[in-house]
Amino acid sequence: ERNAAPCGDCGACGFGCRRGTKRSGPRLHLAAAAEHGARLLPNALVERVVDGRVTGRFVSGRPFEVRTRRVVLAAGALRTPLVLLRSGVANPQIGANLHLHPTVVVAGRFEQRVAMWRDTMQAASSTQFLRDGYLIESAPGHPGLIALAFPWTGATESAALMRDIDHLAPLIGILTDHGSGRVTLSRTGRARISYRISPRDAKTARAALVAMARLTRAAGAQRVVALGTPAAWHEVKPNDGAAWRAYLDRLGRFDFAPNRGSAFSAHQMGTARAGRDPRTSATDPWGRVRGARDLYVADTSLFPTALGVNPMVTVMALAARVARAVHEDSAAT
Repeated sequence: ERNAAPCGDCGACGFGCRRGTKRSGPRLHLAAAAEHGARLLPNALVERVVDGRVTGRFVSGRPFEVRTRRVVLAAGALRTPLVLLRSGVANPQIGANLHLHPTVVVAGRFEQRVAMWRDTMQAASSTQFLRDGYLIESAPGHPGLIALAFPWTGATESAALMRDIDHLAPLIGILTDHGSGRVTLSRTGRARISYRISPRDAKTARAALVAMARLTRAAGAQRVVALGTPAAWHEVKPNDGAAWRAYLDRLGRFDFAPNRGSAFSAHQMGTARAGRDPRTSATDPWGRVRGARDLYVADTSLFPTALGVNPMVTVMALAARVARAVHEDSAAT
């Protein structure tokens, strides 16, 4: 289901809805909050939260301070741990357990025009291989994303690729990662992300490449490519059984060492993990931050493990759960 009114041809969904038909956070949740009296501070960068005192700076450089009884932190799994660390919250689990849903890509070049950036984006998915650790989806093949994702092999080759872009149909394999990484503070106060695909997840990634290549060929692709450095191309020809099997074998051995197999991600999770055991979690099961008072987390940082599917609905459910905890704690004091 799409959380948007009928539309379908501008192709900018992933970069902000130009028409305002996408029921995103600003149009839905923040609008409802404003209607109920919430004050919004746009362009405000939060630096620290200590005992109900929220401090930071606007983009212009002007400082601000907010004092409140309770604070809910929802800066995303790459930024929430930074705010907690800058705030002096001492817990070794903060920033740990980073999950990313590593995503691998296979694209097909078709004779007919596809134009993946038109109409409804990401309109198809397959859950056939969820038990094997990955989900297949059609990709939001915006020209800018394709130009970014495909490896650079030279100006001539890149220009030829972009001229042919409306015939490309990329698929993505979203992995349920079992390895994990960490987010720490750099010396400049930015996020330093440490993550490497584990051997187990690399095996799953190779299986996803093979399945997507088979799917792309079955759909009638003239060429198939798996993204990496270098990319692995195959020209589909009649009676090319031996060459096709060799290509699938190549994908089954795809190298996912750094700067080899390409992996992408749009889902970051787990850096303030919720749980009952203080030794393995940064918050309790209701999002209360351990080692802090009246401070809660309500975003994907709470995930104890990788979800394996797009996390939007789960984030909303967790937010409602944390909101109930805030309400109950407020009523009790």
